[in-house]
Amino acid sequence: PEVGLLCDVSYEGEKIATLKPTHFMAYNDCSIRVEGAKKISHKKNWGENTKGVSAQAIMIDKFCEGGVMDGYSLSSFIKRNNEVIQYGENSTLLGYSYFYEKLQKWMIDKLNTQKDVGPLEDLKSLITKAKQPSKLLISIGATRYTEFGEKHYLQKRDILYVIVYPHEKFTHDEVTMMIEEERFSTDLSLL
Repeated sequence: PEVGLLCDVSYEGEKIATLKPTHFMAYNDCSIRVEGAKKISHKKNWGENTKGVSAQAIMIDKFCEGGVMDGYSLSSFIKRNNEVIQYGENSTLLGYSYFYEKLQKWMIDKLNTQKDVGPLEDLKSLITKAKQPSKLLISIGATRYTEFGEKHYLQKRDILYVIVYPHEKFTHDEVTMMIEEERFSTDLSLL
């Protein structure tokens, strides 16, 4: 369970000059623990429906403290055998160690300079191969797993919920109830 940022991109020659997040949403990127996998991408791209992004994107007014994202949290649940179980910790978006300007600078640096070393990919060459897209969807990191999430992998017939919600409007208990009842507010991003 992650947050995805939809970003406008500008270039100076072959380098990314600016990355402006315009929307955020619930995102999921299921990893599989592949013994001996050499690249992160081998753990991330392993099958159908291993990735997802919410259709409910929330507009970003400003990507800095005091903006709309200050008031949102990320949480995830599994529904297994009709029981709703917390899978990832409930976390405020401000809890990310890299966020706002620090995250923006880091992303631009990594997109421009990361090389094909160890488990990492040469991101600049992938962007060049994609013909320097004007928009990028970037997932910015997962929450920690709960104790249950650390010890239990997804199984067939599990339903996974990733939810980004305004924590000033809804309590975590109210979000849990929405999932149990399958009735969701339009004020959140759900996957």
